[in-house]
Amino acid sequence: MGSDTLPHWVLWMQALATPTIAVIGSWVAWQQMRISSRRLDFDLYDRRFAVFVAARTLIGEVVSKVEVSIEAMRTFNLGVEDAPFLLDEKTNLYLTELRKQAAAVQSFKDMVRYQRQYSEALQWFGQQVDGQILQSKFLPTLSFAQRKRSC
Repeated sequence: MGSDTLPHWVLWMQALATPTIAVIGSWVAWQQMRISSRRLDFDLYDRRFAVFVAARTLIGEVVSKVEVSIEAMRTFNLGVEDAPFLLDEKTNLYLTELRKQAAAVQSFKDMVRYQRQYSEALQWFGQQVDGQILQSKFLPTLSFAQRKRSC
């Protein structure tokens, strides 16, 4: 039984099978690419949010205890060590300032001659909470509303 004895619709189906499979395969690959992109976005957000939590925790300790423990500084430093790879330069500069001010609180607390710097550093931490500065610094990198998709 040769191919010329087959009905025309079977011949058409055979001819369309390969392009149909290629189109379906391309669609599946495109969907996989979209899923991978979203997973990457989620993982990046998760890691950025962990840096935000480390900063918020340090600010909370300074505001509530009016001092910075060595353990709090260690926890903060570990929490933000990947920040240069995850956040923009502006946010990283803020984290550097946060570290500097925390070190000032830690260093100047018991030194009478540095009472003004100690007070300024404590006041700076109070402004971070009252003025929602921490949130505004992280908002550009943690906001889903302003994100652009590559897919």
